Amino acid sequence: TPAEIKVMEAFAEHAAVALTKARLFQDIQDRRRVSEELYTLTVSMMRSMDLRQRVDTFVRGAQEALRFDRISVLLPDGDGTALEVAASTEEDPAARRAVSIAGSGAIERAWQTGETALILSDADLAALPPLAPELAAHPLLGATRFAAVPLRFQEQTIGVVLADNTRSRRNVTRRGVAQLELFCQQLQSLVSNAGLWAETQRRERDATLLVEVT
Repeated sequence: TPAEIKVMEAFAEHAAVALTKARLFQDIQDRRRVSEELYTLTVSMMRSMDLRQRVDTFVRGAQEALRFDRISVLLPDGDGTALEVAASTEEDPAARRAVSIAGSGAIERAWQTGETALILSDADLAALPPLAPELAAHPLLGATRFAAVPLRFQEQTIGVVLADNTRSRRNVTRRGVAQLELFCQQLQSLVSNAGLWAETQRRERDATLLVEVT
């Protein structure tokens, strides 16, 4: 009857409003949780000026907060042609093998463009530069849904963060990657500062040795 239809429409409208409110509440709670964990992680990283300790703290904290299966931080080697795996939640020792920038697919794209390479579909995967044959078996480069987030400092790329859900097969989402980018903003600042600090320390040691020699 028309009266029943109106009652059902009103019920549906109320249900939709309630669902929207519940989603908004959950979204606010999730953002608050991520913000709190980002602050905690930043404080933890700032406790040390050691670069390796900072990135180790980052991968553990970011994985726990953002719930990616794997997170890895890759930083350039001495000549800047390859990236070393400075820290990773992947336990396979082979995952520590350095990755040449040329021929590294999404990593190469993120490094060169300074923009996140977000691979959410087969089409995204097909659009990537091909992997070099020697990198095809690298444990960190076998994911088909993942993100490669560049670390930037003074308009230069200083590293790349990889994140995927290879083990659980859960979807990598734009929202999750956006949250990872926020975490990476804190990491890139602290990594660059640690690098400058290490350079200062090296110069001071060199100066001390020079004084001792003379």
